[in-house]
Amino acid sequence: MRSLRDNLAFILLGIFAVVLVFFMLRLQNLIVTTQQPEPTAAVNTPETLQQQPTVLVVATATNTPEPPPTDAPPPTAEAAPADEQPAAAQPTLNSSGYQVYGSLVIGAIHVGSVDDRGYNQAHDEGLQEMVERIPDVRVISAENIPETEEVLGVIDQMIQQGAKIIFAQSFGYLPFVVQAAEEHPDIVFLHPGGFELRPNLGTYWANNYEAMYLAGIAAGANTVTNELGFITAFPIPNILASVNAFHLGARSVNPNVQTHTVINESWVAPDKEAQAVNALAASNVDVVTMIVDSPTVVVQTAEALGMFTIGFHSSALQELAPNRWLTGVAYTWGNYYTTVVQQIRSGQWQASHVRGGIESDMLQLAPFGPSVSEETRNRIIAARTDIIRGQLQIFQGPIVDNQGLERIPAGRAGGLELLDTTDWLVEGVTQLDATAVDVEAIPLLPTPTQSVADAGAAEEEAPTEAPEPTATSVPVSASTADLILGETDHHAACTFFSELTAQMIRDQFDLDVEIVKFGDDDEMYGELANRQNQRTVDITVCYGDPDDRPYLR
Repeated sequence: MRSLRDNLAFILLGIFAVVLVFFMLRLQNLIVTTQQPEPTAAVNTPETLQQQPTVLVVATATNTPEPPPTDAPPPTAEAAPADEQPAAAQPTLNSSGYQVYGSLVIGAIHVGSVDDRGYNQAHDEGLQEMVERIPDVRVISAENIPETEEVLGVIDQMIQQGAKIIFAQSFGYLPFVVQAAEEHPDIVFLHPGGFELRPNLGTYWANNYEAMYLAGIAAGANTVTNELGFITAFPIPNILASVNAFHLGARSVNPNVQTHTVINESWVAPDKEAQAVNALAASNVDVVTMIVDSPTVVVQTAEALGMFTIGFHSSALQELAPNRWLTGVAYTWGNYYTTVVQQIRSGQWQASHVRGGIESDMLQLAPFGPSVSEETRNRIIAARTDIIRGQLQIFQGPIVDNQGLERIPAGRAGGLELLDTTDWLVEGVTQLDATAVDVEAIPLLPTPTQSVADAGAAEEEAPTEAPEPTATSVPVSASTADLILGETDHHAACTFFSELTAQMIRDQFDLDVEIVKFGDDDEMYGELANRQNQRTVDITVCYGDPDDRPYLR
């Protein structure tokens, strides 16, 4: 009897064990079904992304799984059966029809370096702010991409790495972005300042001509010569509108001003920018502003020549012009990037042209410099308020261009459409060919501690002979510039400008720079021909007799 009970107990124990194992396996199966991990083959870690030749990871803030492989068939709005594909592993579809993953990958394409203290840095700082405010977003970035078909290859790389939103952040990318948008209808593209739309392509830009009008007030109030300078990259609509607004702002307080614009046909061209500043100085300009991607060279050269500066893109430029800074236009893209990404994810985004004015948080006026009087500051603040309230129309007709044609009739005013349509310059603005200006005849502009009369006297009393050059280099600083520019010591000034230009190139492009001195043009060009295959930059900035004014070449 005991043996039968023992056997029965073992049988019951065995049945209990089988049931327990069954329930444990069932529970494990449920867990795997509801929390199935993403396929590991599709995960792009920062290390694998950095192995790409062009695209680099610049920001990441995500604790969520990566999206599935980009070559997988796109999901449809109809949910898949639970036993075939877990719903949690699928991307969601917002009401606009675009795929949005929990961890969103965003591509950013820059035409220059993101540490240029200018255009590209302003965009990159906006993206960094967006990443900080949206915790599950990763940004992949490509720098120094030219405005050619090369951008299409970069776009393809980013899409292969999972990008669902791509910011193509240069005006010249537009035709290629339009093509990419048509080829990739499931990807959202955003372009700065463009004039074409697609269902998945929108544009954005800050209305910088309003801020340029305000900056023009500072220029008109501070100029002594009544000659202003504006260095630009290309004659595209939003740049020309800003040139016109700057001039109109200056004339609102000083009707005698003239504005000379230099068009470099390049977003970044340090040699052309330095040449343009020198050409403007030789044309008696004493206030200069710019719309170029990296304004560093313009600001530093103008400061060295004793010219007032109005910056563009970044407030950080003020550090480069401690004596002659007036103000500037500074972009602040962070809030827009955050808002538009959130709109896309929630299905509230629609393709459109977004244009923000001075009232928006896309841009702001940079801090004033010490030379801007309290009266001028109050005038600028009042004008800003009037613009926001609609009481001041910058392009209030009648407005005539510099060819005598009426562009805006009396009783009408131009508005945001001018950002996309302006192909003219207002009366009083002329285009200057910097290569045709005799930069050896630069007038001696007053330094912050000189008056105009003192500057003229210093030039008259300058010695006719200069000492022999020494091997000692002149430190690059504003105080050194003031000292040298108060004399006509050709060799000392030559050394200063050589060191200044060399340092600019080192800082901007991380290149080795060798300062070379030659006796004449033939010797210079012969030596440069011998060096053309070397990985160095040779610069020659000093020409002429010892009595000549120094200039950059």
